[in-house]
Amino acid sequence: MTRRSKKGTHRNYADPTADPRVQAICDNWNATDKYQKGKAINLLRSDYTLKELESVLPCSEKRIRDYEIFGRTSADPAKFAGTGAKKILAWERRRSQFRRQIKKLSRGRQARKLTDKLTRTVTRWITETLNPWTWDVFFEEILTIPATQELVRKHKPDWWRCDPEGDWDKIIRETRPARDPEETSVHVGGLTDYYVDWFACWYQRCVPIPRIENVALERARKILRQKLRDMGPGERWHSPC
Repeated sequence: MTRRSKKGTHRNYADPTADPRVQAICDNWNATDKYQKGKAINLLRSDYTLKELESVLPCSEKRIRDYEIFGRTSADPAKFAGTGAKKILAWERRRSQFRRQIKKLSRGRQARKLTDKLTRTVTRWITETLNPWTWDVFFEEILTIPATQELVRKHKPDWWRCDPEGDWDKIIRETRPARDPEETSVHVGGLTDYYVDWFACWYQRCVPIPRIENVALERARKILRQKLRDMGPGERWHSPC
């Protein structure tokens, strides 16, 4: 007799004790490492609840949850050689929390608020950092030039360095390159790698969500184009204070 799984599809075994996959895990339990146990358990989770698995596996529900995390570990287990299980679990839980945070910030009102904040931050950074005559050059480089876009991608931060709900001003200060801006490669229009590097570092750490990044850039571009139109000819050549 078949029974519906927790996802609504039919499973082949009403009782997990009759499932050969469960029997295989139990028979080889002591000889199987935590990563392989986790992968095997994750395959069963589409059919069985935690309570059902706890009733047949030689461990508690809490431990099954831990094995699920080990099974989802994307990094090569060799990377964690010599690292205790508690540290690995804490690392993976932190990463899962970050993913949930990004998912929450990518939707609805939260996404709109984040886009507005990023638009304001980009506009302020550009007006405080770049000469007005380079503003449009900057957007052209970032949005359309493949070589510059590749340079930006090279600065994509590791997830644990991103802080979309943190202190963005602090991130901007911390990511400012230490080298002299006048001693870097000059792009067409006078923009240097110094400012592209700086922007790529702080921008992606503040909001690691490409869709929001692109919308905020386009909005900031429109705002600054209007600001340029409102400027007198001489103002466009003034350096930011």
